[in-house]
Amino acid sequence: MAMRYIPILILMLITVSTASSGQVYNVKGLDGTDQKIHVVADYPNNTLNIIYLKDTLRIDGFLNLHGKAIVLNGQFLKVVYDIRVGSDETGGNMVLLCVAHNKLYQAMHVTSFSTYDVDRVYNKKVDSLKLFDEHGDYGLNVDLMGADQKNYKLVVNIHDEVKSKHDPKTNHNDKEQVNLKFDPNQYIFYIAHEDISQYFTIYDPKIQRAIKQYVLGTFPVIQLGIYKNYYIKDEWYSKGHDDKLLKYTYK
Repeated sequence: MAMRYIPILILMLITVSTASSGQVYNVKGLDGTDQKIHVVADYPNNTLNIIYLKDTLRIDGFLNLHGKAIVLNGQFLKVVYDIRVGSDETGGNMVLLCVAHNKLYQAMHVTSFSTYDVDRVYNKKVDSLKLFDEHGDYGLNVDLMGADQKNYKLVVNIHDEVKSKHDPKTNHNDKEQVNLKFDPNQYIFYIAHEDISQYFTIYDPKIQRAIKQYVLGTFPVIQLGIYKNYYIKDEWYSKGHDDKLLKYTYK
């Protein structure tokens, strides 16, 4: 009788293995200790979970890992992942992770790449005349310089290109290099600090809707081309249009 259940058990194991995919990465903590970070892709729920001891970072809207995660200088784990975006678009984010004092930190979390192609609009005349044709391409890569926390520097190379038949004045093909400093107290990379005193619209996953919150203080900021990011209360936020803040991860 027990033999009848073996195929069912095998099928269940196959289903579990295809539903999620996990990898373990060995890193050095910033205190020099050996540590392990687990990166688990939960494809059915479009969620990426990054786990270290009791800390778990959850990334929603996840589609796929964009290449293999890479350990930089033995201490930072770089993970690039695809996210859900609109039609005729692709997009993804990059997170740098490190460990200090038995806690997982997001040293940086930013938009890594974005492309779009638009050749149709809701104006039938424009469509019929083939007047609308626009392509955008944004991407970055990073290099970690320095030997330890005292002199770490993250060199970010940015490529930002737009080709528009509809509005050629917006055409550009820019390349920019930005150097990020490392804060050895907060364990993050940043460009500068910015004073903030205003309301933002922030999505709250607990109630599944956006709410307005007043943000007051001086916070680290990363500006990479058209994308701006704030580090507020141990979390990275992307600044969108109309004073919207999007938090990259949830716990």
